[in-house]
Amino acid sequence: MVRKLSFIWMLLMMLLVAIGCSSNSNSSTSESESNTGETVEEPNIEETQELTPITQVTTWFAQPSFGGVYAAKYQGLYEEAGLDVTIQNGGPGVSGVQIVAAGEAEIGMAHATDILVARNEGIPIVALAAVFQDYPQAVLFHQGQDITSFSDLNGRTVTTAPGAPWWDYIKEAYELNEVDEMVYSGQLANFIADETSLIQGFVGSETYTLAQEGIEVDYLMVSESGFNPYGVVMFTTEKFLEENPELVRTHVKATMEGYNYYKDHAEEINPFILEDNPDKTMEELNFAAESEVDLIFTGDALDYGVGYMTEERWETLRDQMYELGVIDEKEDLSDIFTTSYLK
Repeated sequence: MVRKLSFIWMLLMMLLVAIGCSSNSNSSTSESESNTGETVEEPNIEETQELTPITQVTTWFAQPSFGGVYAAKYQGLYEEAGLDVTIQNGGPGVSGVQIVAAGEAEIGMAHATDILVARNEGIPIVALAAVFQDYPQAVLFHQGQDITSFSDLNGRTVTTAPGAPWWDYIKEAYELNEVDEMVYSGQLANFIADETSLIQGFVGSETYTLAQEGIEVDYLMVSESGFNPYGVVMFTTEKFLEENPELVRTHVKATMEGYNYYKDHAEEINPFILEDNPDKTMEELNFAAESEVDLIFTGDALDYGVGYMTEERWETLRDQMYELGVIDEKEDLSDIFTTSYLK
C-alpha cells in the first residue's frame, strides 16, 4: 500500500513540473511572438514617457525676439527634454511678471529693468538667462537730420513711453532739459509728419514699418548711451526654482539651444511665429530676425554662450536705477539673477 501511494505521489509531482514548464514556455512565447509566430515589438518607454506641462509667457506678440522659444518647441527640443511647453504671448496690458508671480505660468520673459522693479516691489522672481546682450531699444530720427549724439535731442520733439528707465537715464545723463516730450502710443503718424522729431522703436520692427512707408531713418541705440539693460530675460519665481531645479535647467537649456538653432534657420521657424501673429508678414519676420542677431550673439554670449549674464552688468544696472529713484533699495545680486541653470 505504501509503495502504491509513493508511486502515485511521484506521478503527481512529475505532472505538476511538466505543467509548469509548459506554462513558462507559452508565457515566453506570448511575450515575444504573436499567435501567428510573428515577433511582437516591446513598447518603447521613451514613446510612452509623460511630458511635464510648462507655460512660457513672452513680453509681446509673437515675433523673432522669441524665435528661440518657437524653435525649441517646433524642433522638438522641449519634447526631448520631457517638456510640453505652451507659449503664451504678451501684449498691451499683459504682465508676464504678474502672471508668473500668480502661478498661472511657470516661466516668464521681461526686460532686466522690469525684473529689478518687480524685486523692489517684493515680487520674488529670479532671472535665469538674458536673450539680448544689447538692449534692442533705439531712438529713431529721419535721415539727413544733424543728430550724432543723444545731446542733440535738445530742442526737438521726442515720443517715448513715460516713465521708461532708459529715457529717464538719457535725459539726466545728457541734460535734456529742452525736449518736448510726447507720449508713445505705437502710432507713427506724428513722427512721419514732423521730419525734425524722434520716436522710440526697435531696430527690427519700426525701422521696417517706416521703410515700407518710404521713410528712411537712422537711429541712436539706447545700449550706446551708457544704459544697457539685458533684454528679454527669462525668469521664474524663487519658489518654483527651489522646488523644480532640474525642470528649470532642462527648460533653459532647451530654450538656449532653440536660439542657437533659430540664428541659422529663422526662415524655417518664422512660419510658426506667423501663425501666432498673422498681422506680420514673412518678409518682416525675416528682416527682424536678421537685425537682431548682432544684439543677441554679442558681448559675453560670444565667449560663454547665448543667455549669459554677469554680476558686473546687473550691479551697474541696479545702481543706475537706484540713482534714478526707480528703485529704493540695492538688493543683493544673488537674489536677482543666477547663471547656474545655463549650459
